[in-house]
Parts: sequence; C-alpha cells; structure tokens
Amino acid sequence: MRTGDIGVILCRCRGGLDQRIDLGELKIFLTALEGVAFVDITDDVCVRPDPLKKRPSKGLVLACCSKRKHIGLFKETLERAKVPLFYCEFTDILGALGPLPISSSEAAEIAKLILKAHIEKMRAAFETAPAAKAAGLKEVLGTRKERVTRRGFLRLPLMAAQIVAHYEESPVIDEKKCIAERSPCRECIRLCPFNALELRKGKIHIIEDQCKKCGFCTTVCPVDALQVPTFSALQALRLVDALADDRMQVPHRLLVFTCDRGREDLSEDKENFPHALFNPLTVRVPCVAAVAPLLLLRSLELGFEGVMVFCPDKACPKAQALKAWRDHMDSLVMMVETLGIASRLVFLGPDQGAEHDFPRILKDLSSQQNPCPLNRHPTKMSFDSREDLVHILGTCLLYTSPSPRDRTRSRMPSSA
Repeated sequence: MRTGDIGVILCRCRGGLDQRIDLGELKIFLTALEGVAFVDITDDVCVRPDPLKKRPSKGLVLACCSKRKHIGLFKETLERAKVPLFYCEFTDILGALGPLPISSSEAAEIAKLILKAHIEKMRAAFETAPAAKAAGLKEVLGTRKERVTRRGFLRLPLMAAQIVAHYEESPVIDEKKCIAERSPCRECIRLCPFNALELRKGKIHIIEDQCKKCGFCTTVCPVDALQVPTFSALQALRLVDALADDRMQVPHRLLVFTCDRGREDLSEDKENFPHALFNPLTVRVPCVAAVAPLLLLRSLELGFEGVMVFCPDKACPKAQALKAWRDHMDSLVMMVETLGIASRLVFLGPDQGAEHDFPRILKDLSSQQNPCPLNRHPTKMSFDSREDLVHILGTCLLYTSPSPRDRTRSRMPSSA
C-alpha cells in the first residue's frame, strides 16, 4: 500500500452488484487511477463491517447501499477504528444503476464515473481537512492562543481522537479567511436560522448547543471562511466537475443534491423515480442548505441535463434552514431565468407533498429542447467563490445572450 493514498471497498450487495457489472474489471480500472492504493471486493459489509477497519493512511471510498441504518453502522465502525470523518466517502452504486435492465457495459461506465468522481472529491479533502482539524482542536481546548494550558495539554490526546473520528458534520471556521475582525461583515450571524453564531472579542464563534449542522452559514459566507469538512467548496466543485467528465459514455445525466434521507428515498422509490429518462447521479450533502449558489451555477454550466435539489423530510430538525436557503436562492433563480437555463434547475422540498411527482418532473425535464450536451470547455476555476461566480456568470451571459442573427439561442453550447 502506498503512503497517503485512497482505498476503495466495493460491496457486492448480496450479489446484486455482481449481476449488473463485472467487479473484476471495475477493480482493474480503479486500481489504475492516480491516488488509489487498493480496491477490495467484499460481501455484505452492512452485516459484517470489519473490512472498513483495513484503511489506507488517508482516505476510504465505500461503495455500498444507502440505507441510513447501515450508514450509521459504517460510521460507528470507522469511529472505533479512528478513521477521520473527512477522509471517508459513501456512494451507492447499485442504487445509481436503477431497476431497469441496461447492458453491463453501460452499467460499468456509470459505476466508473461515480467512483472516479468520489476519488477526486477525496483527493480534494486532503487539501481542506488539516485546516478543519486544527480549527476543531482550538475549539475543544478552549483557547485561541499558541500556548496551551497544562490541563488542555493533558486532554489533547482524548480530544484530538474525538475530533478526528467523530461523525458530527459541524461547520468549522478558518480564522485566516474570516474578515469579521477587520470589517463589518456579520452575514453568518445575521442569517443563521438557529442563532448559532456569535461575535466574541472580534471573532466569530459557533455555539455548539444551538448549531443544527445544516451548513447554511457556509453558503452565505462571502469569503468561504466557514466550511463543512466533509463538503467543502473545493470538494463539492471537484466532485461535480468529475461527474461531468465526457470521456465516460454516460448519457442524460441528472445531478441530484440530497441528504442521507433523500439518498435512501431515491434508492428505494424505484417506481416513482424512473431511470429510463435520466441517469441520476446523487451528490450526498450534509443538508441541502449547504448547497451554494456557485455550485448550482457551475452544475448548469457543465451541461447536466437536469440539476435537482431534493429535501425529503418535513420533520427534519434542520427544516428551518431550508426556508432560509430557499429565500437566499431567489437571486440565483432570477439569474438563471434571465440566462434562459432555469428549465434545467429543479427544487423539490417536503412542502410539495409526501409523495413527490418524480415522473412528471422528469418528463418535464426530458421534454425540454434538444438535450444539453456536456460542456467541454467550462470556466477555469480559481476556487474563490466570488471570483468564480463572476466568471461563470460572464460565460453564461456570453453564450446565452441573443445575437442579431440568432434571437432564439438560449442554451449553453458544448464547446467554445
């Protein structure tokens, strides 16, 4: 095993995955990818999760089912093995393939695309996790100074283990980026739906007892100083970029941002979520409130035929964050309507009824003008949210504004 690389565990899902794709061929493909240390094929990891304890020094991508009770078991196992929360990815390959029969080669392409994208996201996590870990340690020790008290020093091993291993997806603050101390910026405090942020001695602090881990503060922060370690801006953008890789022969891609509850619902609701119209590519988020405007605009620019944000649970303790998020998204909706690309963006929340009308929504999406091809020349990202947002908007305006010769053009082309 190479130092600092990523391990991949493929669960056969009680033989269900074996029947759809050639796992041996998939293993060869994944092993050849940059950064992959090993690929293990195992049986029923949801019953016997011990293979999760065999991990590389950095990251682990687990291809398994989306049942939340199983995800909970996986997390407990990884916590006991002291595997950091920001170095693990869970993805459901069997659920992504859907119930309809497709050829083994088509199924293999979908599996390769999804797993390769999550490996890219994991590599991005290596760049963002150390800062998150350091910020967490400062919070636990109760100090912002370089010097640590004797009591804090003695508590350090226990506290560090909890931060590294515990699966609480709490936002963390990068003090080097935060401008609250030297400017009037208080956006995160003003907009937090749970009043879980406060200013103390010129610095932003998270009130842990009040924080619901919705991640909405990461969406509204103008300088990316707040991030969820498992879904940082860098990780999210790298993931959607990789899912738009046109070298993989996966047509009709529908990008779906949703939480663990949403992933489970989509995986089990096979009748109401027909894969015949689209190949849904699910992006797991801590909460839909953590989906930033830049991420949605980037997804549209990349050329996905549909981009859906799906919140399934009206009783969710984070539901208040959904309303704040939707209010915050009004400006984005107006922008994409002006650009003529709003038809590919769908918001689906719990207020639209217990039974979501997936067939109608997907039929509406598929009945739009000619399928939108993947963009082979998207905007080069600097990973500065404000700068990238301006650049992408400029690109969209350039490609969607009607010219004297063509007043009907309203979709972004596949190439420039």
